[in-house]
Amino acid sequence: MKRVLAPAAIFALAALPAASMLLVTEAARADETAGEEPSSTSPKTEQTGSHAPEVARQFRGLLVTLRGGGYIRSNKGFVDHASVFGYDFRGGGGGGIEASYEVVPRLSFGLSWSGFTMAATRRDAEIRITSQAVLLQARFAPYRRTFAKDFFTQLELTAGGGAYFLRQTYDDPTLYAQPFDHRRSKPGFRVGIDASVYWKSVGFMLGYAFHYAPAYVEDDLGGKIYAGGHEISAGLSFRF
Repeated sequence: MKRVLAPAAIFALAALPAASMLLVTEAARADETAGEEPSSTSPKTEQTGSHAPEVARQFRGLLVTLRGGGYIRSNKGFVDHASVFGYDFRGGGGGGIEASYEVVPRLSFGLSWSGFTMAATRRDAEIRITSQAVLLQARFAPYRRTFAKDFFTQLELTAGGGAYFLRQTYDDPTLYAQPFDHRRSKPGFRVGIDASVYWKSVGFMLGYAFHYAPAYVEDDLGGKIYAGGHEISAGLSFRF
């Protein structure tokens, strides 16, 4: 699965700048149109002008997002080595919370926390990998558009950096009285893209993000598993 997803993730990240330029151009045209004075002889233009200020007000202020989803952790041989000894990792999951403030239209800054866990068992023994991230990040919305009364949609690009914390525990009560515990931490960064639909101040979002986090733990055969990986999530957003 990792070999299939990695090229797709690289292609998606490579396509972000081009997509961003197209969306920024479209957004600029939309903002320019919204800023024009409505003509008394054009009911359609008058309607567009009346909705544009409403959308701008709804997107100013504090945003709180709760998200959860799957996490495909980067590794080099660690999962394969574990499977040889009967430990079958079946992916991982978790979630996070983010608070940000839109300082100017379309651009916001904030703080986020996320945590993801994956585990594998063999009879009474368990290997558990857990990572947490505390990041400062920025959001930019190149695309925003209303499509019905009180409904609007947007596309956001996100980027941020901070601290990643990785923990591995190995617990086998038949062999050891206490579980083994390994911890690592290093800085890293996250880039992603979110699509959301809002009704008034409540929104539903879908997102993808890539975490580059070089913190890792290593098994006895040289296999490594990292704090970073691919995040696919869904969640709810609330604007105040």
